[in-house]
Amino acid sequence: MKLKKVLTVFLTVVMLLTLSSSVYATDVSPTAIGIGDSRETAITMFDNEMYSLYISGPNDYDWYKWTNNTGKDIIWDVTLYPTATGTSLNLAAIVVYPGGLETSLLHGQRNYPSNGMKIHNLYVPPGSSVYVRIGNDNSDTVQYRTNMVASPRDF
Repeated sequence: MKLKKVLTVFLTVVMLLTLSSSVYATDVSPTAIGIGDSRETAITMFDNEMYSLYISGPNDYDWYKWTNNTGKDIIWDVTLYPTATGTSLNLAAIVVYPGGLETSLLHGQRNYPSNGMKIHNLYVPPGSSVYVRIGNDNSDTVQYRTNMVASPRDF
């Protein structure tokens, strides 16, 4: 008789647990809020490294920075890869020269058919820094990948 009660309680608990919804079953969208959201907090880029982050809606920007410490003139490239079809991201860069002069925002070129973007053959003299700004034209949080390549040039 006692075994029957224990078995009944056990089966009742098992049924309650299997029929109840999980508190962990909510939709979770990964975000990286506060990371590289301004030029002052830009993420340091390294040559030929792939970076993968998430970006929120149209008011969110991710900033990256690369400084030419090579002592040589550099031809610089950056490419932005969306990870989902239909994603519309934007890419721009600013070059800050020694002494404080800087370019205006240089917008990237759309790279079809992947809908990515690129900035190629940007001249970066020694001591200059490049700030890269990535934006999101979508209202949803989306993932992207980006990388840059610095090639020494002898003029």
